Amino acid sequence: MGGRSSNDRGFFMSTAAPASPQQPVLTMRLAVGLLGVLLAAMVAGLSGRVPALVLVDLQGALGFAKDDASWLTTAYSAGELAAMPFAAWFAITFSMRRFHMTMLAAALLLAAALPFVRDLNVLIALRLLHGICAGSLVPVLMMAALRFLPTSIRLHGLALAVVAQHGHARHELAS
Repeated sequence: MGGRSSNDRGFFMSTAAPASPQQPVLTMRLAVGLLGVLLAAMVAGLSGRVPALVLVDLQGALGFAKDDASWLTTAYSAGELAAMPFAAWFAITFSMRRFHMTMLAAALLLAAALPFVRDLNVLIALRLLHGICAGSLVPVLMMAALRFLPTSIRLHGLALAVVAQHGHARHELAS
């Protein structure tokens, strides 16, 4: 029957193999883009760690009590955790590039504004917003690794994303 076979219900099915989806090719442009997303995710992790390292200096310079100042790291971590589950949905809805660039720009602007704030309550609120913006960068990195990397190195890309996300957690637990 010329490339077709009949099953017991009389339907004709093609015996040709279905076309496999084309695998992504790792180009220089794609590699630079993925490195940029990786760098942004690693900087987001570092941003969460910096206040814990300089907490004593903040307490002395701004006159914050230790318990009050510890909310700076807690607010950032809470923002990160709140943003992560929704970041993939926002990236799909608004496009990965647009969402990533918006969150990156917002995180950078907040990071630039934070040193000039002297009120603890405003500082905690800005750290929460900073955590939300920076916390959305790691899930976008994971999405980019799954979407754009060739299958042969996709697992390595995911490993880098996990390191970017959890590399700083080990130090926070030690503090």
